[in-house]
Amino acid sequence: VALKLPNAACRWHDGSVMGKRGNVTVIVPMKPLSQAKSRLRVPAELGSPRPTSSELATAFLEDVIRATTASQSVSRTLLTSTDLAVEQIAGSHGIDFLSESPGAIPDKNPWSKLNAAAVSAVADAFEDSRCSFALLVPGDLAALRPKTIEAIVRRTTALGASTFVRDHTDTGTTMLCVARAHHVEPAFGGESAAAHARAGAIDITISAPPDARLDVDTWADLIAAQHLGLGANCQQLLSCQP
Repeated sequence: VALKLPNAACRWHDGSVMGKRGNVTVIVPMKPLSQAKSRLRVPAELGSPRPTSSELATAFLEDVIRATTASQSVSRTLLTSTDLAVEQIAGSHGIDFLSESPGAIPDKNPWSKLNAAAVSAVADAFEDSRCSFALLVPGDLAALRPKTIEAIVRRTTALGASTFVRDHTDTGTTMLCVARAHHVEPAFGGESAAAHARAGAIDITISAPPDARLDVDTWADLIAAQHLGLGANCQQLLSCQP
């Protein structure tokens, strides 16, 4: 039985033409796919077969990669995780992967390892002297568009400082753009928006497109993302027609 999301047509992203590349490295820190999206469940009344949480997480990640690699602002996309499946996804897209050691960081809270991996990835990005900004993006922005990334980079470049975008709850952070000249350490999880503001990053949420704020954790989030326009991999998984 084909699974279809109700009450809105599925749309394809507005693709950006591959052209001159910018000075931005996009970093996507990922939990193991088997542990991702544990709160996201497809309602049983929609029939079966229903995608699993890990299948949805994989589709979201693939679509985020498609958006970052299509953005003209981005010179490099870097995935970091302990998960070999994520490494395989990186390889299939021809992008870089930074392995995170699963036992290297004490598990003080659920975000400790992800933030430590993000810090290491930012350092890796800035080893290239041509990289001016490291843009951290979660792997669950299911409606992310290439032009949104370009808008965030333009705004950050104009400010000349590190910036962040709040998630749709206003408490978390979806995007953190770390400037080489104005370094801010990633602090995702919980009240991360306040943490990034205290660290000196500038809040640019007011100018961010809606797809930059909508990380998908629940079925309601997925419906909202569908109204903005899901990526091709998620559309295919949910049997939507573009």
